[in-house]
Amino acid sequence: MTNMRLIFICCLFLLSLPCSANRPAEADADTNTSTQHPSEYSPQSNIAAPVAQQADSIPDQPSTDVPATSLTIPKTAIISFPIRGMSMEKVLSELGQPSTRFPAVGKPPITRWVYPDRTVFFEYSHVIHVVAK
Repeated sequence: MTNMRLIFICCLFLLSLPCSANRPAEADADTNTSTQHPSEYSPQSNIAAPVAQQADSIPDQPSTDVPATSLTIPKTAIISFPIRGMSMEKVLSELGQPSTRFPAVGKPPITRWVYPDRTVFFEYSHVIHVVAK
C-alpha cells in the first residue's frame, strides 16, 4: 500500500511540472503571432511581412505591354442543324448536295460531308457531329 501512495505522489508531482514542449521559448514569446488577433499583426511580424512584400510587387494598373483581347463569336458560328441521329437522306433534302464528300473511314465507318458553312460527320448513315467553319 505504501508503494501505491509513493507512485501516486510521484505522478502528481510529474503532472504539476510545467510542460515546455508545447510552449514557445521565452525569447520567441514576443514574436509569436499565432496567439495574436489578426488585427494585432505588425509589419515586422513573420507572417505579415511576406504579404506586404507581395502587395508591393502587384501593379495597380494592368500592364500595357500586352494588349487586351476579347473573343467574339459570330452568330453564324453556332450551328444546331442537322441534329444528331438525323439520316443522310434528311440532310440531303434540307441542305442539298455537299460541296465535298469524303468516303467512309475506319470501323465504324465515319463519313464526312463538307458544306460552305459547316462540316457534317456521319457514322454509318446517321449524323454524329456538326462543325461550323
